[in-house]
Amino acid sequence: MQDTCNPKKCVFLKKVLKERNPEGCPNYIESLWTKLGESQPIVVRDCAPKRTVLICQDLINSNLGMQQAHEQMRNRSDSVLMLVEEAAKRATLKAAQERVQISEVN
Repeated sequence: MQDTCNPKKCVFLKKVLKERNPEGCPNYIESLWTKLGESQPIVVRDCAPKRTVLICQDLINSNLGMQQAHEQMRNRSDSVLMLVEEAAKRATLKAAQERVQISEVN
């Protein structure tokens, strides 16, 4: 995870707030994160609006992936259901034919 706060390029910080230190900005957030499998936390310096957009994009991408997986499973289950229905029809027809043959023998 990378910092999203860049005080050197931030127009809001320089021109609106007339600050040099990002800690004076209401959008500035520092948070601690740990990488998977590591115990040493890292400090991430974020601009809240930028981080919010990035997190929303991650959630959208995740949701799209889940939707695609759901559609694939739906299509597979539909195929299986069609096969089961066909097998049931064939079994019913075969049973009916056997009954007809038995009744013809009697």
